[in-house]
Amino acid sequence: MQTESTISLITDPKTYAKILYLLLSLPVGILYFTIAVTGFTLSIGLTPIFVGFPLAIGMLQLSKGVLRWESTLAGQLLHQPVPEWGQREPSPPGFWSKLSYYATDFRSYKGLLFMILKLPLGIISFTVCITAIATSAAFLAAPLVQIILINEIGIDIYESSLLNLLPFGLSYTQQSLIYVAIGLFCIWLFIRILHFIAQISAGFALFMAEEK
Repeated sequence: MQTESTISLITDPKTYAKILYLLLSLPVGILYFTIAVTGFTLSIGLTPIFVGFPLAIGMLQLSKGVLRWESTLAGQLLHQPVPEWGQREPSPPGFWSKLSYYATDFRSYKGLLFMILKLPLGIISFTVCITAIATSAAFLAAPLVQIILINEIGIDIYESSLLNLLPFGLSYTQQSLIYVAIGLFCIWLFIRILHFIAQISAGFALFMAEEK
């Protein structure tokens, strides 16, 4: 069952969609954070000349739209139902009425908070994802790199290997097989870690999109 589960995760296109989701979480988080902080700061700073009020309305609308988009994407990624957004009454005429209309929409504030928190979540997700990919690739590529370096420029990367600390000697072939085995184990382990992190990251978007 464990092997079948691993193969299923590796061959499932959704797994690579989740990895892409984690890789993009950092640049998207930077974008969201920049827009949220800049828009919120300008809204406060420009309030005395009344320019801040329409800017605040725009920011609240944008943050709600971002949260709606992210929750929809997360629902598709995790195969979970997306929170119902429903339909509010059309915004009333008049500037102050519109401002009050958007200022009382609780999901707009949750969207703004989501845009800010997306950055630290993105940093964690991106770092773990890159580390997982690089570590697995390094172990799997070690035998090939050893062959190329020792044949082309005479550098033996196995010479300083920790495997040489073992009380018994290992041939190059045996060390290569060990590195490949470690690389495969890293894939098995990291696939599950990345799957778990994607569940948390996408699940956070669904949680923030809840009406209450």
